[in-house]
Amino acid sequence: MSTKTVKIERGNAIVLVLRVPKDQEKAVKDFFRTTLERLEEIMIVPASVVKKELQKKNPMIGTPGGSLKAYRLRENLSQAELAQKAGLKQHHISEMEKGKRGIGLKSAKALAKILHCKLEKLLS
Repeated sequence: MSTKTVKIERGNAIVLVLRVPKDQEKAVKDFFRTTLERLEEIMIVPASVVKKELQKKNPMIGTPGGSLKAYRLRENLSQAELAQKAGLKQHHISEMEKGKRGIGLKSAKALAKILHCKLEKLLS
């Protein structure tokens, strides 16, 4: 039986199906095109919807305090270590992360530099 490799593309997705019998090539292509279309429908979700779902689990997501915590964890720093490097008190970092204390411009500049992030992420 003669076989061939079938390539199906949709957007950035590419599926290669090896050893497809030549008489089944059209059916295989149709199947994978339909599958990719369905996956695309499932996978494309507006950022606002994702943010709302994440905020149900953690209300600080998408807030300056949530960003501060995320960047701190990315840099593998404790609150105490970050506070020391930024010249702040540890409990101020804690309050900022919980949204109980605003992040002032002066503090945000110091924190952004230490955390290697954009200043705006800690202010908006």
